Amino acid sequence: MRGPLPAAVALAIAVAWAVYLVPRGGQRDNEDAALPLLPSPLDAATIAEAPRRLATALTFATLADADAPGHISNAEPFQQMHAHLEQSFPLVYQKLKHERINQFSLLFTWEGSDPQLRPILTMAHIDVVPAPTDGPGQNWTHPPFSGAIADGFIWGRGTLDIKSLVLQQLEAVTLLLRQGYQPKRTIYLAFGHDEEVGGSEGAAAIAALLQKRGVELELVLDEGGSIMMDGLTGRKDLPFPVMETPMAVIGTSEKGYETWEIAVRGTGGHSGMPPVDGSTVAARMARILACLEAQPATTRLAPPTTDWLLALAPAVEFAPLRLLLQNANNRLLNPILGQMLGQLGREVNPFVRTTCAVVGVRAGGVADNVLPGSGTITVNCRTLPAGQEPSYVGEYLAAVTRKEGAHVSLRQLPKALSAPPVAPARGPQWSLIKQTILETLRPEQGLVVAPYMLRQGRFGCHIAIEKGLSAMPASITGGYCPHQEFRLLPAPHTASSTHPNPTTLHPRSGMTDSRHYLPLSGGRVYRFQPQRFTRASLATVHGVDERIAVDDYLRGIGFYVRFYERASADLGSEEAAAEGAAAAQQATAAQEAAAGDSEGEAGAQA
Repeated sequence: MRGPLPAAVALAIAVAWAVYLVPRGGQRDNEDAALPLLPSPLDAATIAEAPRRLATALTFATLADADAPGHISNAEPFQQMHAHLEQSFPLVYQKLKHERINQFSLLFTWEGSDPQLRPILTMAHIDVVPAPTDGPGQNWTHPPFSGAIADGFIWGRGTLDIKSLVLQQLEAVTLLLRQGYQPKRTIYLAFGHDEEVGGSEGAAAIAALLQKRGVELELVLDEGGSIMMDGLTGRKDLPFPVMETPMAVIGTSEKGYETWEIAVRGTGGHSGMPPVDGSTVAARMARILACLEAQPATTRLAPPTTDWLLALAPAVEFAPLRLLLQNANNRLLNPILGQMLGQLGREVNPFVRTTCAVVGVRAGGVADNVLPGSGTITVNCRTLPAGQEPSYVGEYLAAVTRKEGAHVSLRQLPKALSAPPVAPARGPQWSLIKQTILETLRPEQGLVVAPYMLRQGRFGCHIAIEKGLSAMPASITGGYCPHQEFRLLPAPHTASSTHPNPTTLHPRSGMTDSRHYLPLSGGRVYRFQPQRFTRASLATVHGVDERIAVDDYLRGIGFYVRFYERASADLGSEEAAAEGAAAAQQATAAQEAAAGDSEGEAGAQA
C-alpha cells in the first residue's frame, strides 16, 4: 500500500498497539520536580539599571549587509554599540580578555582556574533585521529603534532577536565578578555581527580563530529554543488537546538546507498553434508541481523528534496520545506514529520529514504569441538530521520528475548546508541546561523541558528587500514561516535609514550561528534563550512591536548567572564525556529491551 495512512486509521492502529502490546511507564521526572526554584541572584542596582542598558543598545540600528565588505555598509551603529557595551560593563572589559574580530564581532575570555577542563562558550549576535515602519501592518506602538520602556516592556528591534542575550550574558558576568567569583572552567562569550546574513564574517571568523588556537569546547549555548507558556494548547492543526503545561524547548539540532533547480524543456512555437499532447513547458511543469505536492518525501521519526516526544509524554493530557508518545522509539509504533504526525499540519510535518517547497517558477516566451521552450522550478528543501544519505534530496527529486524523462534535468544550487549532528538529550551537558532552566525560569504552573529540532533556524523568518519592495512574512506562528508565504509591501526604507541597500535580496538559510562551532565542540551544541513566549508574542519576532517584558529580561540574567556557576564548577571534561556515553548506552539498551518485550507480547498474543 503506497502513501501515508489516513490520520484517523493510523491513530486507531497505533492506539491499539499502545494499549495492548506496549509496556506503560513514563512517569514524570520526580527529580525535576524536586529541584527548588532559586531566589533571584540580582542585586538592586542590576534590577534598576539593566533594563535601561538594554534599551540604549536597541537605539543602534546594527544592520548587517550581505553585499558590503565585512558585511558592514554603515559602521556607525556598530561603533556606537561597542562604545555602549564598554561604558556599561567596565568590570568585564577590565577583568576579561576582550578581542574584536573583523572589527565588529566580540570575543571575551574569562580564564578558568583549571586549564585541564574544556571551556564552555555562550553566544549571541549584535546585528538585527530591518524594521519597516510604513505601509500596511507596520504600525509600531513605539518606534523600533527608540529603546522605549513602557507598560512593563522594553520595546524595539533586537529585544527578542537577540541583543537581549548579549546584554544578559554581560550583566551576569558583571554580577559574578562583583562577587569575586572565579570559574574553574574557562568561559568564552562570543558575539557575532552578521548572523542575519549568514555569519561568515562574525561567528565563522571567531570559530576559526579558536580552532587555530587549539580550543576544544565542552559545550556551546546559542539562541534557539525558549519557553512556550501556552504549552501545546489552542492548536487548530491538532484534532485533540495535547498539553497545557508550559514547555521549555532546547534545540539539539537543526534541519539542513538545500536548494535545487529543475530545468524543464518542452515544445515551443507559435501560441496560436499549441501542441495537444501535453508537451509544452507549462504542461510538463504543471505535472511536476502536482507531483511535488502529492508525493512528499517519506516520513521518518527519529532523534531529536523522538527525544522531544518522550519528554512531552508524561504531561500530555490525551491518554491514547500519551501512551503513543511514551513509546515513540518502539519499532512497531514508530513508523505509524511518524505517518500520523506527518499529516497533522504544517507545524508538525517538518519534524518528521525532509520538506521540499517550491519557491520559484519561471517560464516565459519572448513575446505574448511565443510558447517558451524552457522553464525552471526552484525547490528549497530542509533536510532531517542524521539517518539520510547526502544524495537523498536528489534521488527524491529524480523520482518525482521521472515521468518527464529526458525533458528534465536537476541541478543543486550552491551554499547547501548539511544538518548538524544531534546533540545528546541526556548526560551532564544536557542536565546542566535543563536543571538551570528549572531552577531559574520555572513558572508557577510547572514546566516541561524537552529537546527539539529547529526546523528553520530560531524562528525561521527573515526580512528581505528586493527592487524597492519589502518582503514581510505573512504569518509567524509556532516558529514556522515557509519561504513561499510572503506578501509584498511598498518599501519604506532608504539606504540611509533602516536598510543599507534597498535593491538587493538577502536570502538566508534560517540556520543559527552555532553551526560554525560544531567542529570545536564535538557536536555538543545546544540552542536556548531564557525568554517566555506565547503563540501571540511569537508574531513579534522579526515583526511589528518586538518587545520583551522587563521581568522576563531580568529572569534571563539570573539564568546566565546560575548557568555560569554550574557550568564552570559541575562538569568535568573527560569525566563528562564518559558519563554522557554511559548514559546514552544505558538508554539505548533500555529502549531495545522495551521493544523486544513488546514484540514478545505481540508474538504470544498472535
